[in-house]
Amino acid sequence: MHLPSIPKISSEAALDILGKWKDEKRRLHFRLFNQSDPQDFSCSGLGLIEEMTAYVLRIDNRNVKNIAAGELYGCLISLQRAHSFLLWDWRNVPPEEQAMKDALKNAYDLVLSIEFGSGARCDLCAAKSLIELGDLPDFIS
Repeated sequence: MHLPSIPKISSEAALDILGKWKDEKRRLHFRLFNQSDPQDFSCSGLGLIEEMTAYVLRIDNRNVKNIAAGELYGCLISLQRAHSFLLWDWRNVPPEEQAMKDALKNAYDLVLSIEFGSGARCDLCAAKSLIELGDLPDFIS
């Protein structure tokens, strides 16, 4: 699959977006993986931004309704160690990737990718409001 050219943004712009998502209590679908070899590791989940500073971001599902009791999961991301931030949506996806383009357009407002020098990457997909949203697609799983 050809991945689209994704525009880089500053860390300040990324923090502004994350702060907005935290204030909105926006549901985020997150995916962590190794860009060099995604078979090394890959994990994903759904949650809210529960803690955010200039150094760290914590996303978990403790305040997400309809999650079975006892199934707490989340992720902790070091913003200080981030190598770059990329912002994309369905308009960045080339026409030959129509399935990915449609999945993005139908389920997410934006995707913020956080890249690390180690090759690890975390995609934070801001889900559309639940009124507009059906099932989350698996295009990035």
